[in-house]
Amino acid sequence: MRFLDRMNGKMTANVPGRKGFWANRAGLFVSILALATAVSLPAAAETNAVAQLAPVTVWGERLRMGEAQPDDSLWRGAPPALTVRSQGEAGGLVDLSVNGAAFSESGIIFNGAALKNAQTEHFNADFSCPSDWLETPRVLTGLDLFRANTGHPAGSLEAHTVAPTVRSGRATLGVGLGGLYFTRLNALEVFDVAPGVRGWAGAFIEAAHADRIDGYKENDLDRLSVGGRFGLAAENWMFDALVAFRWRDFGVRGAYGYDARPAWEANKQGLVSANWRYDAGDDQASEISVLWSRADDAYRLDRVVPEYYENKHLADEIVVHAATRRHFADWLFVDLRGDTAFEVYDTARKHDYTGANPYAHNFRRTRVHGSYAVLPGVKAGRLEIAAGAAAEFYSAFDAQCNPAAGVTYFTDDAERGKIALSYREATRMPSFTELTYEGPTTVGTYNLPLSHTRTVALDYSYSPDGSGTVEGVRAGFFLSRSHRLTDWLKTAPGGRWTATALRPVTFFGLSGDAVFRLTDSLKLMADGALTLKETDTDYYSSRYVMDYPLAAFALEARWDLTDFWSVSYRQGVEAWKSNPVRNGSSVRNVSRLETTVKMPFCRDFSVSLGLADLFDQAFEVIPGQKTQGVTGYLAATCKW
Repeated sequence: MRFLDRMNGKMTANVPGRKGFWANRAGLFVSILALATAVSLPAAAETNAVAQLAPVTVWGERLRMGEAQPDDSLWRGAPPALTVRSQGEAGGLVDLSVNGAAFSESGIIFNGAALKNAQTEHFNADFSCPSDWLETPRVLTGLDLFRANTGHPAGSLEAHTVAPTVRSGRATLGVGLGGLYFTRLNALEVFDVAPGVRGWAGAFIEAAHADRIDGYKENDLDRLSVGGRFGLAAENWMFDALVAFRWRDFGVRGAYGYDARPAWEANKQGLVSANWRYDAGDDQASEISVLWSRADDAYRLDRVVPEYYENKHLADEIVVHAATRRHFADWLFVDLRGDTAFEVYDTARKHDYTGANPYAHNFRRTRVHGSYAVLPGVKAGRLEIAAGAAAEFYSAFDAQCNPAAGVTYFTDDAERGKIALSYREATRMPSFTELTYEGPTTVGTYNLPLSHTRTVALDYSYSPDGSGTVEGVRAGFFLSRSHRLTDWLKTAPGGRWTATALRPVTFFGLSGDAVFRLTDSLKLMADGALTLKETDTDYYSSRYVMDYPLAAFALEARWDLTDFWSVSYRQGVEAWKSNPVRNGSSVRNVSRLETTVKMPFCRDFSVSLGLADLFDQAFEVIPGQKTQGVTGYLAATCKW
């Protein structure tokens, strides 16, 4: 699909015959440029080609619950393989988990570049961009992840910006329980630049305040996000740039495993991203991305007595990403990918919790990580086989070679269904918090090694043509074994959380989901997962890696009662591994109700009501941290 065609609303697929590797000089130039700059140009699978601005979600789309929620987050509407663990509502700390892995192994890929934070992966999900500007996000695992970016070893939530077709905008104003107020505004203008070239420019602002975001009365929140976007697109290329800033000031009592004092945190973040995509046709697509992110973080263990313990962190990350797929013949192709990340980390700490005189500890660290992958493959009829490797270079660790291979069988000529068997290896550097942090409740370990994970996965997916009751089905199985995974452990009651390299962890998982359209107005989704982890590491309590749901099942429904009124409801249950620091039950009741009414006199104006945790179970998603219980909002939205 060509870029300008999409901008003009032409949604027909472009699947011509292969032209061969040398047929298009522009595509060759892109490949040489990427490889020469040490970022390799890779290409995505056919469902991940950069020319396709809206990647195919092969098992159907998760029911999108509403458009006016307090936090316009990228992960809303993502497939069930993604789990969100929120430490505070309305935009507090959010950890992402793919297939039950720890938050440190998961994250977001934006326009090909992995979003990471050198200080802590707790900030990996901090991302500001209106959902209106993005494709439907999808979770990447297996070879799809290897082709795209391995910055997050377990899996990634991927999103690309989409070329707009018309000028558009959205404004939301809402209130909620816990003294919540929020507002959002985004607008985008589309215009002709030259014959065959269209451009766009837009801006957004989002703000929220809450008197209370969890079970602690001291944990309030103030949040502000602003940004802008501009770009150009022609028939076979697209350029897009995004600038975004985010300020957040909030109470974090209990958030990091200690609730004896009213902790506070202030976080300022900036993001600058530029992305160029080129479609040479014939399933030969390329992209280059450059991204700079900065996080300026200040933390006080006691907001009333700052000198008790205070630390400040400044983390910069510059990422260069390139990818391409090239065809040598109808049956022979190669995916190339290259990513180079530069990290700079500054910290300063001041404390008096030992009773001694306050002292300051300051240092700066820099490190570089390069990942360059080659994945050749062959395709014969409905069968596709690919095998390759990624060379991983680290300034602070020894180089690694991570192989990957897979076999994919498409169940029909239209490639609506597929069975995929894959093997993949991945490594991860410990964060600077895991390496260097020290406080009264938490202590890092300076000599933590690289983690290394081997994963075998078998996946089935089917997305029919839309004429039947079943809209999509997915089922998956994986078995992984990880060496030296970092987790925060307590070895005894009352001790400090310590960053620890675990002995080998064996991880087994089963998951599946299906979407059904029962009637023209009623859609139903069912999803579930079973997971099991084992390790020989001795510990009293695990905060992340070994704290996970053993089983999770849910039903989700969307009912369009009239042309103007819709209702969505999700009901699920999760059984978590027992944890001695988690108060209350190990079974979580998940419930969410949302309803939206469009005004008959103006269908672009709507009012939404949302409620979550309807049964007020107060389950501790993060062990030892009190949750808010029932949450809810009422919001009005206007689109144009």
